[in-house]
Amino acid sequence: MSRMNVDVDNITIQFPKIKPFFGTIENSISSFLKMEATETDDFVALDGVSLQLFEGEIVGIIGKNGSGKSTLLRTISGIYNPDKGTVRTKGQISLLARLGIGFNVHLTGRENIYLYGSILGHSKKTMDGLIDEIISFSGLALSIDKPLRTYSSGMKTRLSFSVASAVKSEILLIDEVLGVGDYDFREKSKIRMQEMVDEAATVVIVSHSLPILEQMCSRLILIEDGKIKAIGEPKEIIDIYKTTSKLKAKEIDLTKLITKEKPKKRLGKRIWHNLNLFLLLLLRIFGLSEWASTKIPAPKTSVHKKNEIIQKHWGEIFENIPNTDYVIDKRSRRITKQKHVEYNKTNTIVILTCIWKRPKLTRIVLSHYRALKKELKDVINLELVAVGSEGEKSKNICEESGFNYFEYENQPMSEKWNFGLQMTKKINPDAVIIVGSDDLIDKNLLEFYDKKLKQGYMMLGIKDFYIYDAERQKLAYWRGYGKLNDAHRMNETIGLARCLSRSLLDKLNFNIWNDLNISRNLDGAMTTRLKEVGIYPVSEARMPYINLENQLYGAGHLGYKLKEIEGFAIDIKTKTNVTSFDRYLARDPDSIEYLDGDFLASKLNENTITEIMALGNEE
Repeated sequence: MSRMNVDVDNITIQFPKIKPFFGTIENSISSFLKMEATETDDFVALDGVSLQLFEGEIVGIIGKNGSGKSTLLRTISGIYNPDKGTVRTKGQISLLARLGIGFNVHLTGRENIYLYGSILGHSKKTMDGLIDEIISFSGLALSIDKPLRTYSSGMKTRLSFSVASAVKSEILLIDEVLGVGDYDFREKSKIRMQEMVDEAATVVIVSHSLPILEQMCSRLILIEDGKIKAIGEPKEIIDIYKTTSKLKAKEIDLTKLITKEKPKKRLGKRIWHNLNLFLLLLLRIFGLSEWASTKIPAPKTSVHKKNEIIQKHWGEIFENIPNTDYVIDKRSRRITKQKHVEYNKTNTIVILTCIWKRPKLTRIVLSHYRALKKELKDVINLELVAVGSEGEKSKNICEESGFNYFEYENQPMSEKWNFGLQMTKKINPDAVIIVGSDDLIDKNLLEFYDKKLKQGYMMLGIKDFYIYDAERQKLAYWRGYGKLNDAHRMNETIGLARCLSRSLLDKLNFNIWNDLNISRNLDGAMTTRLKEVGIYPVSEARMPYINLENQLYGAGHLGYKLKEIEGFAIDIKTKTNVTSFDRYLARDPDSIEYLDGDFLASKLNENTITEIMALGNEE
């Protein structure tokens, strides 16, 4: 019988949750009046966990976020001491975690190899004999003498794995690092772990990558709410996990997490909110609201002048006759039959985004579009382009989600987005849809855009959208531009999910923001730029048509309400945002309608909702 290397016997671990007496002024006064003192409420991370791990086996641990997986590994490694129960281990233990435990960011990669080795209990002489092999395995020879702070998270993990697996350890604990690195490094990692197992080591892996766990592990452990739910063959445990996860997702009462109740504002925010409303009202009274909303407000233009601008850039204008296949030449009044763009063509549509910070949210959003690309492959050729500003960190996030990645400095935002638009030209798109790295749009909206593009519409967008505030866990619907300083923009689309056709992009030379050097109000600046070439906000019924190469195109800036087209678009707000949720409240509180969690569950898949809920107040 194989030797038992780890014996976990009925352990319980609790972490205190503190409710402070002091905090905001309101909380302090409230606590004082209610005579509340500081309270301690324990959170049970592990509850009566028992298991045995034997030499020569790879054991996987799975469970949803917060179930206790990482806590269990840290307890086995000795970082945490159980409040109850015991943990017995035999042999050297190496813990490999995504955070790079034992590393110092101010030291070079080479110096960190020796530091990490010493933490694992190995002498300098031992590390001298292993360092060349460690550097070679990690693939970081060109960066090994640079400070660790210049490394991406993936590079740090590759280095820590290379050290932890190079020295002999009877117990290797791996926490969420299997997906790091390129294909070759992942394959090398699998081979290295198998070699360790062949040498009678015990390997324990925490991961969300179910295919890798099923392929590599001899047993799987399913943890749920700090307790072991099941132990068994990988396929059986994965089946149980998938089934119970779906049931749990359905059992999660999102109406308790996300309620229609308006979030309470702190006293200071309420005062600032009311002052802001008063200032906006003054701007509206004195006709300065447009000046306040965008750096380059467009002058008001008469209908006659608009027609002159359209003719200057596009030629003769045709007027649509509703419910018919005919149009009228506005100048000669001659009737012509419409000639639409080819319906049978498969459009190449590019999703363009720019990313900055918020890696967890960015991964959720980009993964959503990767799934959409696969789902729509028989209908739309969906291409994905992202511009990042954090080097390898940004590149890794984008490329693992199937995005074509380009690097550009983050400020000013107008230049970054314009650079991204230029990069889409390499893909030869039929249209480009602009979304933020915190924006999700659904299949229905993409298919609607595709249909309208085939009808020859040049510029498409939406007039309203949904907002999820991760800090407050509040879901809301914003009805779009309307009162106060936004009244002049009532017919405009919002910045999220604007779709520009190829004919329009060619007219603009794939250059929207020119040299504006701005980082806010980019959507307003885009609207102004479109007006310069005769593309004005307009309804379908009033949209002018122009003739390009014997095809009629709708030369208008068209916007739609999501309910009208059965589409969905949501902006996920976190702490790091260019436009905060409070800004919408400050502009017009009546434009916000709060929704409960059932609505979100009807629009997004369970895994995406779970990941969004887990964001909390982190980013």
